[in-house]
Amino acid sequence: MRVFLLDDSTLIRDSLKRLLGELPDLAVCGEAGTLEEGVARIKALRPNLVILDIALPDGSGLDVIARIKAIDSRILILVFSDLAYPQYRRRALKLGASAIFDKGKEISSLETFLRSLGAERYGAYA
Repeated sequence: MRVFLLDDSTLIRDSLKRLLGELPDLAVCGEAGTLEEGVARIKALRPNLVILDIALPDGSGLDVIARIKAIDSRILILVFSDLAYPQYRRRALKLGASAIFDKGKEISSLETFLRSLGAERYGAYA
């Protein structure tokens, strides 16, 4: 499964790359630190999964969810943010995210979720 990382923090992107590097069937295919750069790269790369932050320097990660789904509705979206408040969780899921995780409290839940994803689960699209 090809994964794209959209977060303005290089530290977070590097940490996610290390985590994903330990998981079978998941590989980072691209990354970006801004919303506009991310949308352009996602459009070009067509990943299976996007992990994105809510707070980006040029807009809200929540606003990009619909743009990603318009590129390809099969792309899975995970929100990984310090702003994982209930109202953002509801909005992210309503917009089409598969899940939302709090950076400070739910890293193990994110890892568990990522481990549950695999090529066999999304066969033709992996």
